[in-house]
Amino acid sequence: MKPNSTRARHVWILDEGSQGHLVQSRGLIRELSKVIPITVVEVPIFCILPRRVSRSLVKRLLRLIRKKWMFRLLHPRMELPAVPPDLIIASGPHSLAALEFLAKHHKCPSVFVQGTIAVPMGAVSVVMRPFEGEEREDFIFIPLLFTEITPEIVRHAGQDFLTENHLSIHGPLNLLLIGNSSAKIAFSEQDWRNIVGMVNELWKKEGRQWLISTSSRTGRELESLFKQGIEADAILDAVWYSESPRKVTKAFLGLSERVFVTMDSLTMLTEAVASGRKTYALCPAENLGERSNTHLEYVRHLAGNHFITLIQNETHGTLPSSLEVRPTIDYTAAIHQLLARLQWKS
Repeated sequence: MKPNSTRARHVWILDEGSQGHLVQSRGLIRELSKVIPITVVEVPIFCILPRRVSRSLVKRLLRLIRKKWMFRLLHPRMELPAVPPDLIIASGPHSLAALEFLAKHHKCPSVFVQGTIAVPMGAVSVVMRPFEGEEREDFIFIPLLFTEITPEIVRHAGQDFLTENHLSIHGPLNLLLIGNSSAKIAFSEQDWRNIVGMVNELWKKEGRQWLISTSSRTGRELESLFKQGIEADAILDAVWYSESPRKVTKAFLGLSERVFVTMDSLTMLTEAVASGRKTYALCPAENLGERSNTHLEYVRHLAGNHFITLIQNETHGTLPSSLEVRPTIDYTAAIHQLLARLQWKS
């Protein structure tokens, strides 16, 4: 379907329930709305099947029986907007089957925004992702995964945080964002102790205090290692997620000059880069892995384009050199490629 170029395009965003994936779809909308008028509605996906089986089973059923009644049987609580879409966008593995079915049902184009996930050829109109070594006809490459974070947003969040908490800071701050080992990125206990040592060494050498935040994946055991190992005077503020979670990422980014992120979290790495702060990815000391590991390819892509600096071993209080001026994140070329694929005029 080719919409009239004089009216706003109506876009559906499918929300599978993951904030990390939803913000990628919202980030695409932010960039797309800079060049064309858009109306947006977010559509939560409610599947009747448990998540552990729904990803593969829903895909098979909807491809076998491409009927609206089958979609309704699988998603009885899902409320679809009355206004049909000109475009449907989604991100995340649990939204792909619904994206494929609904776009083909409404005869409209679809965009899947994601890195690391294998999308079958023909499932969607366009896949927007960073380059990870493979080229394909339906791929449009972006310099960075989309995110809601911008330098202006985090600057305001940091200022609000200081006002609300009656705090004042003296000198530049470091930020440490901690995830945990994953299926694709494995840290050893010694790796974690090396990171603790790095924090203490930089504190002693530079006198810069630290903001620290763990995540939902970190867990009490790993948090305990950091709480006990990092010198108390080095910490200005810390969020230990398993004890008392707070939403501080934007504020902490806004208050920091340098950000150190464990490389297991692509979301945290991407947000740090998008904030405009100097970003260091903390890596395991052992071999980073095979080229087929798409998580690692994204990290290598960021490092190769000077968005991040990799730290793989103990620093002994000295950081590896990095560019003083960070590269500009520019999605313009990718957005114009998308418009051309959709046959939409800006």
